[in-house]
Amino acid sequence: MLHGMAFNGSIQAQVLNMLQSAPFDFHLTGSRFFGTNTEKSDYDFFCEDNVAVRAFLRKNGFICDNEGYPYFDSNTIMVYKHVKAQIDVAIVRNSKAKLAVQGALLRNNLGVLLRNKPMATMLWNFSYEMYLKNL
Repeated sequence: MLHGMAFNGSIQAQVLNMLQSAPFDFHLTGSRFFGTNTEKSDYDFFCEDNVAVRAFLRKNGFICDNEGYPYFDSNTIMVYKHVKAQIDVAIVRNSKAKLAVQGALLRNNLGVLLRNKPMATMLWNFSYEMYLKNL
């Protein structure tokens, strides 16, 4: 199931519909979540890791592309990219932490800082540490 977005027709829409009907929780993240997207922005989602999610993504046209992903934070295990649509799914260790951290970043208007990928990695990692320490 998709959380945090609406969509229309095209190959992207077909893939988004497929994610919507999946038995897993895919959460919107990235520039579309933070409101910093452009017309050319891709769609970024995350989902908590398990073997079934990985198999589902591979079966539905996603490939693991850790090399092409601009940054990794301490919660991200790997990233799957759809071969025809501009859709990425980050596989994370702890989706509850990711939801809490990105919500805090959004509430504090820090989404614009995430455009700078080295800064984004540092900001996500710092925010995860604060979350895990209950600060």
